[in-house]
Amino acid sequence: MDANILVNMPAAKVGVLYQRDEFGQTYLDGLKEGFGKEYARHVVQEAAFDESGKDLDPAIEKLKASGADAVVLAIAPFFPPPARSTRSIALGWRPDRFIASPSSRRVCSSRWGSTR
Repeated sequence: MDANILVNMPAAKVGVLYQRDEFGQTYLDGLKEGFGKEYARHVVQEAAFDESGKDLDPAIEKLKASGADAVVLAIAPFFPPPARSTRSIALGWRPDRFIASPSSRRVCSSRWGSTR
């Protein structure tokens, strides 16, 4: 995923939305390792959410305020998908999104708020 962003979106300002647990922290650590020295240049904001995943609005507002134009979603598949958050749509914010999946080697990306 990090290589995809670095190659295809070299000027991207990336936000990272991750769940506040071992999976989220491990993924965040791996993302930092993958980006290497480019992490600080590209990642403009990290935002964590609690395992309940019930209220993602504060994290989404934080990412939007950072100016991120791409978002990496580090979430386990059993959590409610933050990609469907109506808050991002209400804010008029639709960054490119990259969804981390622990069961896939492929990168899933799409526009925020889209139906694909």
